Amino acid sequence: MTTTVTLHGYSNFRDTTSGMFMARCLDSVFTSSSASSTGLGQMSAWTFHDSNLPAGTCTQAPPAGVTAVVASGLPYTFNSTTGSSGTLTGLRFVLSMWDGCILVVEGPGATTGSLNWARSSAGQVTFSGGNLVVGTANSNCDPYWYSPGDTVSANGLYPYP
Repeated sequence: MTTTVTLHGYSNFRDTTSGMFMARCLDSVFTSSSASSTGLGQMSAWTFHDSNLPAGTCTQAPPAGVTAVVASGLPYTFNSTTGSSGTLTGLRFVLSMWDGCILVVEGPGATTGSLNWARSSAGQVTFSGGNLVVGTANSNCDPYWYSPGDTVSANGLYPYP
């Protein structure tokens, strides 16, 4: 029997090298399924959104603007030895900003990246840590804010049903 869960929560992306916020997505959703009762096995969809903005867009501040965030190369895999924490692997995101700056956020060396995940006793799935970096940045990106190799934090909190 396969268990599928769809969780609603928030995620944010930040270039920790420059300190610049890339995207704040307060209304994000992911869907995952597995043979276990948790449903945390293969993430088949992850969409990012911020309330009161067009579908698929999040807030970027400062400067005030919007960023479209797309999860690329799905499915992603929840890896775990305990069932309540581990790594989410296979990650790659494309961020398209209001000013024409397009970033690929991935693992080091143009590989897919990872995030740490945990499911708390309070019923929340969180994402943090990991090994994400700016893989590429087009010529519209200000290199003071975003440059290839910059480390990126991607954090999230999703209440578990």
